[in-house]
Amino acid sequence: MIKICYVLSLSIHIIAWFLSEGLEYIIVENMSSISYHYNIISLDTGLRTFYRCWTVEKPKAIVVGIHGFAEHSGRYEHVGRFLASKGYAFYIYDLRGHGKSEAIKGYVDRFEDFLYDTKSFIDYVLNNTSYNRIFLLGHSMGGLIAIYYTGYFKHGIEGLATSGAAVMIKENLLVNSALRVLSLISPKKRIRFTVQLKCLTRVEETIKKYLEDELVFKEPTVKLLLELLKATRKVWEYIPNIKVPILIMHGSEDCIVPCEASKNLYGKLEAKDKTLKIYQGMRHEIFNEIGKEKPLNDLITWLDKHISYMSR
Repeated sequence: MIKICYVLSLSIHIIAWFLSEGLEYIIVENMSSISYHYNIISLDTGLRTFYRCWTVEKPKAIVVGIHGFAEHSGRYEHVGRFLASKGYAFYIYDLRGHGKSEAIKGYVDRFEDFLYDTKSFIDYVLNNTSYNRIFLLGHSMGGLIAIYYTGYFKHGIEGLATSGAAVMIKENLLVNSALRVLSLISPKKRIRFTVQLKCLTRVEETIKKYLEDELVFKEPTVKLLLELLKATRKVWEYIPNIKVPILIMHGSEDCIVPCEASKNLYGKLEAKDKTLKIYQGMRHEIFNEIGKEKPLNDLITWLDKHISYMSR
């Protein structure tokens, strides 16, 4: 009985250690070993948050992912596994106020906090790996953050790719005015915000999972909504600063962020190495769409091309 109690106690301590230190295990996929781990970290900005990583023994480069509005890193498991299966390490963290981050849910003081958090996370990744080749991959609001970040800091990454980047959002003057007033009076007031689910993807199972996902918040604060709207205007000031290679991807039937957003972004960019890809019939989440293999493979082709340039 004493021996059983000892084993049970030891097991509990081991489990507690895994939970505090993060878990790592190996997935064998396509005859290659993919290592997956996650952990809770404290960034230099003061944010304590959760991140995930999929990698291989000797990755070609590191891709840092930035997820979209209201969602979290867990929705990118298939992207992480795919990138790792092609030889890349994929790191993605839960944005401030999102997922498992230890911050007020659905709230941010100012949009630029996302930029400094991302810089701090990139520094963390670089300090904990032996690789210095970083590419950014941002979806929707994450695409806006990736573009804003690159134009704002002007250095630190080799290139970036975006999916449905929210550099333009359909605005309503009355709504904007109401958000400004509410933000002054009660910035943490929550509003029931309904995403047009049919605009996300044509895959019904993905929509169902999105609705049932407790980590996807449905009531953002007025402050976050206002800061997002303000950022879609401010980012254009910094776009001409972007000189690194950029891959811009968008679904032609995206009714959350209009396809024109990526077309205008492409036109405004002064970078010599820029690529625009529009996927016919696809909606907002191209990596969760019917035929998602096409944009995912295009991403790999683009990454491989720029890795080969860097190696010369």
